[in-house]
Amino acid sequence: MEVTPEITKVPEITKVPEITKVPEITKVPELNPNLDIKCIIFDLDYTLYNYNTEKLYDGIQDLLYALKNEGYIIALASYNAHAEYILKKYDIYKYFNHIEYENVMYYDYCDLDDKKNMLESIIKKTCLNHNQLLFIDDQLCNIETAQSLGFHILHVDRKTGIHIDKLQFLIKNRV
Repeated sequence: MEVTPEITKVPEITKVPEITKVPEITKVPELNPNLDIKCIIFDLDYTLYNYNTEKLYDGIQDLLYALKNEGYIIALASYNAHAEYILKKYDIYKYFNHIEYENVMYYDYCDLDDKKNMLESIIKKTCLNHNQLLFIDDQLCNIETAQSLGFHILHVDRKTGIHIDKLQFLIKNRV
């Protein structure tokens, strides 16, 4: 059963390309049983998507497919006004249960209340406890905000974004 994500803002969308690739990852490696993570919240730019090259990082489609297959709630919190368009363009929109985004110019970015409002909205929509959510972002100010809210956090390198191996290693080794 396909779940339609809840959307905060809707930009204009062009035609979505057909699926041509079968995901290589079919199962997410076992996560640390001491963590009760039910929802994984991703940033878009420099976490899933390289804004400079305008491409997804390697393995993102496979990663999202595997996480969804394992029953995780997948959410997006982004300051990219074209988030929905990008998700549809790369055929990954279908994996997201919740999408929160705002249009913000990069130079104004750290003057904001970080992503606190977006994260709190996702908490309300999922009805989960803070410690059941994992937030992944390349911006340290957002990571600190999520951590202050009680989320599990992963800070990724904006050159590489997130990858299944990094996600597995970091989650398995957290206490």
